[in-house]
Amino acid sequence: MQGIDEEKAKNICLAHAKADSSYCEKIEEDSAQHVCYYILAVSSENATFCDEIDYLDTPEENKEEKEQCYYSFMSNLYQWGKADEIKTEYCEQLGSPDDNTCLALKARDVSICGDNPNCLTHFEQPMSFCDERPDFSSCIKDRAKINKDVSICELLSQPDRDSCVGVYCTHTELDVAICDTIENIEKRQEVYIELAMNLANLLKI
Repeated sequence: MQGIDEEKAKNICLAHAKADSSYCEKIEEDSAQHVCYYILAVSSENATFCDEIDYLDTPEENKEEKEQCYYSFMSNLYQWGKADEIKTEYCEQLGSPDDNTCLALKARDVSICGDNPNCLTHFEQPMSFCDERPDFSSCIKDRAKINKDVSICELLSQPDRDSCVGVYCTHTELDVAICDTIENIEKRQEVYIELAMNLANLLKI
């Protein structure tokens, strides 16, 4: 099918099915490798797969990517109502002030955030909260998830709108019909894979 990278999709699926990060290493595109390691960590319920990230040019870039993987893993647990499964050692992998965000989500306590907007965004906020945020699209994605309202994604233009819908249908409402509305074919395929893996994880519970 036009626009679909079958080899990339295959490696992501094999990494998940076999809990083997060597398949992530075969992916050439950095952003797709990030997705692969993140999905692998979530699907295996093993955040230490984030430690294996080593595909960027400098140690500093790899460290930042590892922290982002841990952050995504931790915030995913919170989004799914599994804050009790956030371990203190996950928080210790994050630099300040993200370590404090991790502790706030673990405790489900917005007061721990202080005035840190990156932490506050994970809790209920008015839409006006996003007006002064430097990453407006990310803030809108958070509002859609927390308000459980995918229509909020329509405030974004493409490709951010597709990204918002993808996050929503793989984390908030695990609904393929919502994923179907993603316009970009390759993005839709990535989201279908993540949705299938997340649904499989829920069946383990």
